[in-house]
Formats: sequence, structure tokens, C-alpha cells
Amino acid sequence: MAKAVVIYVRGLGQNTLKWALKRKFLPYLKSTINEGTIKRVKPFLPLDHWVNELSFLRGDNPGVFSYSGYTGWNWEEMRPENSGIERIERLFFRDIFSNRVYPIGDFKHRIFTIGFEQTFTPNSMGINSVSIPPVRFLNGYGEPVLFTTQEEALEVNDTGKVVPIKVAENRVKTVLEGMMGTKSHLLFEVRENNLIMLRTDRDEVEVRKGEVSRPIEILFKNRLLRRIRGYYQFYIRSITPHLIVSASPLSVQLESQFVKHTRPGGVFAKLERDAGPIILRNPYAILNSFISGWIDRRAMLRLLEWDIMGLTQILMRSTSWNSEDVIVVMFPHLDIAYHCMGGDGILWAVRELDWIIGWLNHIYGIRPFVVGDFSMSRVRKVVDLNRYFLSRGIINLKNIDRVPYSGIHNFWDDVDWDNTIAFSLGGGRVFVNRKNSQFKDGAIKREMEDKIISVVNGLNRIYGGGVKRVVRKYEIYSGELFHEMPDLLVCFGGGLFNGYMDFTDLNNRIFNEKDAVQYEHLSQDNERNDGVMLSPVKTSKDAISIDRVMEDIMSLLE
Repeated sequence: MAKAVVIYVRGLGQNTLKWALKRKFLPYLKSTINEGTIKRVKPFLPLDHWVNELSFLRGDNPGVFSYSGYTGWNWEEMRPENSGIERIERLFFRDIFSNRVYPIGDFKHRIFTIGFEQTFTPNSMGINSVSIPPVRFLNGYGEPVLFTTQEEALEVNDTGKVVPIKVAENRVKTVLEGMMGTKSHLLFEVRENNLIMLRTDRDEVEVRKGEVSRPIEILFKNRLLRRIRGYYQFYIRSITPHLIVSASPLSVQLESQFVKHTRPGGVFAKLERDAGPIILRNPYAILNSFISGWIDRRAMLRLLEWDIMGLTQILMRSTSWNSEDVIVVMFPHLDIAYHCMGGDGILWAVRELDWIIGWLNHIYGIRPFVVGDFSMSRVRKVVDLNRYFLSRGIINLKNIDRVPYSGIHNFWDDVDWDNTIAFSLGGGRVFVNRKNSQFKDGAIKREMEDKIISVVNGLNRIYGGGVKRVVRKYEIYSGELFHEMPDLLVCFGGGLFNGYMDFTDLNNRIFNEKDAVQYEHLSQDNERNDGVMLSPVKTSKDAISIDRVMEDIMSLLE
């Protein structure tokens, strides 16, 4: 088993990372597959899960979802006969959705692709925009409607032929029904100047975001543009929350240019042929579906919950890692849950993260190190991750009588690394200059380096020297170090921090040969506050093989 698992808590704004994954990581993964080091990776969701999800979204039989804790699904209640499979197959398993067919279980279905695009903010790489695939909607009959321009819409008729639908100049109503039953139906009304308004059955021009109802106007200006909370900009390419196919064993959903890549002979086609499809939902599509009113909060929770399960399972199934690797996991839902559901959503996501940490530690003896970009600044007002870990016994302090706030300088020094299971560098970062949030001189830089060294030394004690290098996030985003990922600790401290500091001196201080410390794995047990006994970190002699992990995960799906 791997020495360490780094769970990267990813928010919505990591544009450069997505660019790097598309441009750098896919070719790297492709070459790795060609070398035979990655075996076939099966989808983490059988077809009846997928069918049930669609059934749930359409409101056919919401009662079929009976989630039996974190040990697996209640398969008896999730059989295909309970999910309205004929109706779903008639509506969604049509050849028009994709020209690739994958057998899953006893069924064959065609993957429904989601076209989605997020704008790229100007950055050091000079990336400003990428090409956009057609917009895909479903009309009231479950048939796709493709909007290619602001003047024209295309619809696929019963024969599968694409035919144009003329849009009148002024006031022509195009009705696209929702997917959650009559109470959640939304009407899209095309008005003058190509302004599209969302109208509910109650004639209210609003959508629900968390507990707040607010008006929403979507304006066509060649591309559909939407600003969310003033932080992020999105091109909403689809508002149907279906599955997409991703080729990454790190379970990173690749949002843009997806339709292009899934055509025969494309990049994804090659990866799928060699490694098998990995079916994941697009978290951004889920977000847009909620904002657009197609799914409610309950559906949002369910979809995100599924993705968390699948993310962990794919991590454990990846056969490309060996016993010396440090595994990096992308955990993309904290900011999404916060934007969609407010405090309830982020607390739910953190509980999911808590479960993943406990599961990895209790079953496999792994101590994850959680990494959050920008210190989760968007959600710190809702939950402090390290504070939560502290309350759960995941983080332990040297002096239990002194409970510092996790953002204060000396918090890291108070951590009892011998008995700490997981720690969030991002969620509990040190604000070295809180007045103006800028690094001005070498003294401050030195102070930050000291804090990082403290964490690295503690992690190396936990992982037996598994941390070999500290890098800036830019080095990861650019794809320059993908081949070295198993040896990395990705150290995130916010945009200014990563842009200002040169980690050369830092690494020399930490990993200087004459000062190198020989670490050994810790062996003592640790008991969480809730009474759950957690297994000690495994030594290399006791390490569990990845095959054993995969067998355990697969048994949950049988």
C-alpha cells in the first residue's frame, strides 16, 4: 500500500489545473497506459446505479434510494425493476447521445455527454478561452435540443435526423421541462433581444440557491454567460446532470472540449479502449443543474455523495501505484457544496471527507494529508477544517488543556504529530501578514518556511520519510512534475504565497543530506474522540497490497 495519501481539496477556481490536466496529464497518462503500467479500470458504478440515479432525478420513484451507510448500497432496493428502466432507456439510452457503446453488466448503453465550459481568467500562462462544443438540452419529451447559435436551435426528431427549429424575432416560447416532477418544472422563454428567462410553474422568475431565492437572468451573447456570486464565471453548456466519462485515475473531471474528445479516434477513445471507461459525474454540471433549477438540494446531495464514494473507490482501484508511492486524490466538492447549499452543504462535504480519512486509516492504516488551495478562504466562515479535525480526534495536540484557534501562528507547533491522523495545510494556514496579505521581506518568508518545515518533519515522522519534496502549485499545474508525483507533497498556501516564494532554499533546508533525518513509521494506536479505534500506520513489512484494497472495494459493489 502507498506510504501516504494526499487528498487535495479542490475548489471551483482552479483554471490552470484544468488546463494542465488537458494539455499535460492526458498525454502522460496515455503513454503510461501504452507502457502497460495501468491495467483496465472498471467503472465504479454499475448500470443499475446509473439508471436509478436518472429515475431519482425524474421523480419516478424516489423511494428506491435507500443508502445503507458507508459500507455499500442496498442492492435489493436498487434492482433495475425498481427503477423504471424501460422509461429511462427510452428517454436516455438513445443512439443520438453518443456513438460509442460500452457493455456494463448485462446491459449496453451509450454514454450521454455533457458539454460544459468554464472561462479562464487571465493568468501567467496566458490562457483566456478555449473552444466550446454545442449546447445540449432535453425538451419535454426527453429528446435533445442543440442550440448552436443565438438565432437557431436544432432538434433531433424520431428518425434521428437533426432538423432546425426556427426562432421568431420577438416572443417565441421554447419549453424545456425540468427533470424533478411538476413542482420543479422550469419554462425557458425566449424573449426579445434573445434574453432567456427562467420561469417556474408559479410564474416566479427565480431559482433557489441554498435557502435563498434570487432572480436569475441568462443572457445570450454568442455564448451563454453566467456569473456566480461574483467569484467565478461559467459557460453553461448543459443543464442535464448526467454522467460523463473521464480518463483520469485521479478522478479529475475534465469539463471542457468533452464532446470533441469522445468521438471515435479522439483522445478519450484511445484511453477508453486501453484502460476502460471510468464513469464520473461532472461536479460543475451538477452545480449548474442546481442553479438552473433542474434539480433540488436533495438531488444535489445525492449526486455529490455518489461522486465522493466513486472518487475513493477509484483511488483504491488504481493499479498504477506501488508500495512506495504517495497517492494524490482530488476532492472537488467543498466549494461546490458551499455555493449550492451554504453551511449545510459544506458541513456535509467535510463529514464525507472525515469518513474518507477514517476509512483509509482504520482499514488500511493510511494517514492522509489534506491539502486545500487558498486555505479554503471561501468557506472558512462556515467551517475551519483543522478545527473540525481537532474536534473529531483526527488532529491531536501536545497540550490538551490549550485549544488554540487553527489559524493562529503557533497552532502547528501545538500539533502532536505522533498522534495526528490527518492535517490540512490549507485549512489551517498561517496568515503571516494579516493586515495586507502580502509578503514583503525575507523575515516573513523565513517564518513561513519554518512553519512548512515543521509540518514536513511531522509528516515524515508519520509516513516514514515519504515526503521527499515540497513544490509550488504552479509546478503541478504546469504539468512539469507529473512524472514525479509519487514523491511529492503539494504545499499550498494561497496565490500570493505560491507566486512569491522560491522553494529551492526551502527544499535545501528540509532535505539537505547532512541534516537529513531517518524517519520510521509510527506504530502506536490512536483513539478518536468518538471511541472509534484507528489502526496504526503500517510498516512496509505489514503494508496491504493494492490488489487487496481493490478486492475489498469490489466486494462492496457485488
